Amino acid sequence: MNRDDFRQSAPVSRGPHGRRSRSPYSQPAEAKASFGEFEASELYCPRCRGAVPVRSRLLLALPEGDKYEYLCTFCSESLGTKLDIKAQPSQILIPGG
Repeated sequence: MNRDDFRQSAPVSRGPHGRRSRSPYSQPAEAKASFGEFEASELYCPRCRGAVPVRSRLLLALPEGDKYEYLCTFCSESLGTKLDIKAQPSQILIPGG
């Protein structure tokens, strides 16, 4: 065996303790495409002082996408928002126009 048999696809860098680590920016295109959208299941609530389950509520229906608000399931504190971008813009149909 020679050194070329163990060649890695991603560049290797040295971590804070001198250990070899893969660069976080050198992921294959397939892996990047699989993380297109995230949905929060738990967020930090300052009122409850901990990570809590959240529920999402539709806040606004905008032309560029729907805006959702994340609420704490225990105290209903607003913990953040998310803009769900639509692939195609919506069309408004006016009857008789």
